[in-house]
Amino acid sequence: MKNKRILWIVVILYVASMVAAYFITKSIVEKKDNRLRVEAYDNLQEFFSQQSRFINIGYSGKKVAYEEIPIPPKPQKTPQTYLDSLDFSLNPYEKRLEEWNDQYGDLYKMYKLKPRYVSEYSWNSDREWTGWLFYGIESNGGQYVTQFQIYPYEVGLKIRKHTNSWE
Repeated sequence: MKNKRILWIVVILYVASMVAAYFITKSIVEKKDNRLRVEAYDNLQEFFSQQSRFINIGYSGKKVAYEEIPIPPKPQKTPQTYLDSLDFSLNPYEKRLEEWNDQYGDLYKMYKLKPRYVSEYSWNSDREWTGWLFYGIESNGGQYVTQFQIYPYEVGLKIRKHTNSWE
């Protein structure tokens, strides 16, 4: 009889300690989850305090079929553009030159990726990742952050000044 009573007390203590351990562990995990959530939100806000967009480049490691395409020629002044420039409210030549500089001014080569139906080593319309992929995160300045992916079909190589890391 005494052994039965001790056995029941041990079983009840075991069950009570398991229930207590469950709720204590759950409370600790919730506190840590809330702390990490606030910390991540603060770090994200700090990251986006200096910029509104971040893009990371991913490469699948698979072979990609591409062909070099010419960079459009820089707009030149012609007699017609000279006559257009007489209109001081809107200068088409300056506008075209500015657009060209924004889009192509710092590129030295451009490549067009061949679609899947032309080559088995390229992008396809089913959004299967076979080459380059740009991961983007954009903040609207508030509490919302948008994630997006871009599958490029043209890639331009930029001119970059060579610097030595030891200088």
